[in-house]
Amino acid sequence: WAKAGNATNGQTTIQSGVTIGTSPNVYYVSGSLASIGTATNSSVTATNATVYGDIIGGDGHKGASDNIVEITDNTTVSRSVIGGRVQDNVGENDAALDNRVFMSASTAYEVRGGYTLYGNAINNKVFLEAKSNVLGFCGGGYTSSGKADSNEVHLNNSSAPMIFGGGDISLQKGDVLNNIVTLENGSNAISVYGGFTLQGNADGNKVKGSDSSISFSVYGGWGTTGASNNRIELDNVTVSGIVTGGKTTSGDASGNEVVLSSGTTFRDTLYAGYTQLGDAIDNNLTLTDISVESQDIYSSFTENGQAGGNVTLSNSHVRNVYGAETESGAANGSAVKGTASTIDGKVYGGHGTTGASSNTVDLDNVQVTGSVSGGYTDSGDASDNAVTLSNGTTFSGDLYAGYTKNGNATGNALTLSGITAPGSVRAGYTLIGNASGTVTISDSTITDDVYGGYTESGTANNSSVTIIDSTIRDSTVNEDSIGSRGSSV
Repeated sequence: WAKAGNATNGQTTIQSGVTIGTSPNVYYVSGSLASIGTATNSSVTATNATVYGDIIGGDGHKGASDNIVEITDNTTVSRSVIGGRVQDNVGENDAALDNRVFMSASTAYEVRGGYTLYGNAINNKVFLEAKSNVLGFCGGGYTSSGKADSNEVHLNNSSAPMIFGGGDISLQKGDVLNNIVTLENGSNAISVYGGFTLQGNADGNKVKGSDSSISFSVYGGWGTTGASNNRIELDNVTVSGIVTGGKTTSGDASGNEVVLSSGTTFRDTLYAGYTQLGDAIDNNLTLTDISVESQDIYSSFTENGQAGGNVTLSNSHVRNVYGAETESGAANGSAVKGTASTIDGKVYGGHGTTGASSNTVDLDNVQVTGSVSGGYTDSGDASDNAVTLSNGTTFSGDLYAGYTKNGNATGNALTLSGITAPGSVRAGYTLIGNASGTVTISDSTITDDVYGGYTESGTANNSSVTIIDSTIRDSTVNEDSIGSRGSSV
């Protein structure tokens, strides 16, 4: 203990069978305590012990760094286990830094690698193994006014209800960046956040899980002014609620990625990137061997902004699929690719309100119970979209490469090979505007009309339909198969 100055290299050992405190009295065990300075390079070790109160590796006034807490062999702590703590308002820029907590076959109410009220919490880590159990909050690094950066929480065959790589669901104010949560080998949680903040950006955070379960929600990063470049990777993980790569109330949600495989489940809408007010661009969603037929999936979603993203499905079963969706804006440059999968609903490359261009859909042996659209928008242009369907792909609605109610639908392309199309096939479609497109059909059967370009009011030029070894309405030549249709062709 240092009443004046810094405290360093303190070591406290709680031996097997020792009980400290009595309930409801609360005691406090630390490796070092610095009343007006920093606490560094200190440790607390407990084996098969009971502590009624808190264990803190290093407790400093100005900072806490490189402190360690290790509890093993059925140790029980009634309150908090903290690697390094800074409680006062004079915390330095990097107030809680490089602190560690290790738990094996033990129980605590609350665990934090690094904790500071002011300043930054950086590179703090928590490790739980051998059926360790945290009853409340489990966080890598936390600050109420600062940055939580590069903190980590790792669970191996252990459990905690609320897990945060960096940040806190009720107090965190400041950016949460590059934090990591890992669950493996039968671990359990209620909610998991790579990074969470009430005021700031959540960028570059990660959640990785295998052979584990999460009973409510998983977020790579949750922010209020932005959530980008977050990643979720789940392999054989049961999630009974929401999975979202990056979510924010304002600002961009871009560059996020969600990868689900080996029977991972979820029970709510799936988003790689979600923002209420901002752009959602370049998000990626990949599903392999997933069956959640009652849920919609979005790579990119924004309520107000531009959207663009990518979805890849392999041997999976989902409901409606959106490469990108915006409720107010343009959805451009998105892609949906599927193989050997089932989609119980519609497929959109990009779905916008003011434009949907340069989107692609490529489905190989995919069964779709609704319509398929490359780019679909209420107004604005739907141009340069492409849809490719092959190898027994089916759909029950209409097929559009580019669709707009009020705008141009030009330069769109449809390629159909080895399929049956029960609805209308139109490369470029608009009610008001110019339309053009190309349709190439081979080894397929089309039971309705086919148009390269279609407009109710406008020109339909430079379009074509090519038919190879196919049937259009049970005839090799059909009056409904034409290159273009418009009010002035």
